[in-house]
Amino acid sequence: MSITERATVIEARGVLVSFGGVTALDHVDMEVAQGELFVLCGPNGSGKTTMLNALSGFAPVKDGDVMLGDTSVLGKGPHQRARLGLGRTFQNPHVVPHARVHDLLSFGLHQQDSRSWAKAIFRPLHTQKQTLATRARFREMLEHVGLPSSLLDTELLSLSLGQLKMVDIARALLAEPRVLLMDEPTSGLNPAEIDRLREIVLALRADGRTAVLVEHNVQFVLDLADRVAVLSRGRMLAIGAPRETLRRPEVVEAYLGPKATVREDSGLVSELDGGSAG
Repeated sequence: MSITERATVIEARGVLVSFGGVTALDHVDMEVAQGELFVLCGPNGSGKTTMLNALSGFAPVKDGDVMLGDTSVLGKGPHQRARLGLGRTFQNPHVVPHARVHDLLSFGLHQQDSRSWAKAIFRPLHTQKQTLATRARFREMLEHVGLPSSLLDTELLSLSLGQLKMVDIARALLAEPRVLLMDEPTSGLNPAEIDRLREIVLALRADGRTAVLVEHNVQFVLDLADRVAVLSRGRMLAIGAPRETLRRPEVVEAYLGPKATVREDSGLVSELDGGSAG
């Protein structure tokens, strides 16, 4: 079944986001199908991260709508959207001083089951019985993202950026999202971590789940994406198959300027590999 024949699982309909009179997203439309690996590209300040924030509830949508399946999630906060199956990872995960790896992972379980806090308060014996099983699940998830399970009790501040981002991905996967939004997932990762991330994303697709990535690593995009969407100045500039879309003249111009061209023998990696703002 082609991408166009699959059900839409997340959609932006004419989404407008502005901050202090500056328009970050200008009535953008975007549909992502079930099981699709969809990548948002664009030059710095184009609105890529703002789109993820609008979809996940971290940015206020002033006009338009955001749909998760057949349900509008406009007005619902990030935690409500998470419980509806929308996961999110961050380019620079926030770290609370003295928090440990297991603390961050626990948020994944709380997002999956809103009763988990109540269980901890009102059924302490039940919670104690679940502790060993929960820690075993945490260790299994760490190993799934390529980290040693021995990191479970390690302070987050002592991790490298790459390790921290992989823990954040593990946290998001624990919630078992049907759609996972990932902001610059390869940024700060070493080659081995990028290889592991590639396997994780491919496993999501094989499982029928959907991933929407903001990404500047063009080779990663070319290797994995079913489709790419290119934003420029808060507007949708182009959308389609990765290699053809990134070679379109208007896309090259948005990245490199009005006189830019791309050689036929170019792999696009150096030409379009931009910064991380967006």
